[in-house]
Order: sequence, then structure tokens, then C-alpha cells
Amino acid sequence: ESQTIDMVPAMRALGLRETFDGKSGFNGMSDDPDVHVDEVLHKVVIEVNEEGTVAAAATAVVMRSRSLPPPPLKLRFDRPFVMVVLHKATGLPLFFARLNQPLFLQ
Repeated sequence: ESQTIDMVPAMRALGLRETFDGKSGFNGMSDDPDVHVDEVLHKVVIEVNEEGTVAAAATAVVMRSRSLPPPPLKLRFDRPFVMVVLHKATGLPLFFARLNQPLFLQ
């Protein structure tokens, strides 16, 4: 059995306080000045048996903002459409999709 460990207390003790209080300046990731790291979760699983050892580790970082997010857009897909997913930095298309018969659900 394994457990998930919250790494924030240990990271704060190491001096990484600004990362968690919104003063770290994640402006390269978001235009929101209040974005901060809210959780750093770490989990390790080690299985040892007569055939050997298997180990895996995972870390997740949850970021949040102190401000309220804008209300979600309401989109209605009730007719055929084409969409393109573009790479933001280069403007190059990554994916194209065409939906001929969308199923509109109320």
C-alpha cells in the first residue's frame, strides 16, 4: 500500500514560500497575477516479490488563482462545422476536425 504525500509543508520549510502565495510570477504560464501553486502531491509505489521489484513514482502540481474565473462560454453546436487546433506560438495547425452531423443535447 502507498500513500499520497503533500509536499507543500516540506517545500515551504526549504524556503519556497513565494511559489505558494501568488508572488512567484508565473506570468510565463498565465496572464493572471494571482496564479499560485496550491498543492504538490507525490506518490511512490514499490512492489517487491519473488520475481523482483517494480517501482513507480508520480508527482502532481495543482495551480489555482485567488480571483474568480470568468463565467464559462455557452457554445451551441447544432449544425455542421469545421475546427482547427493551432499551436499558439507558431500558428501552425495541429489538428483538423469536421463534424457533419452534430448531436445537440439540451
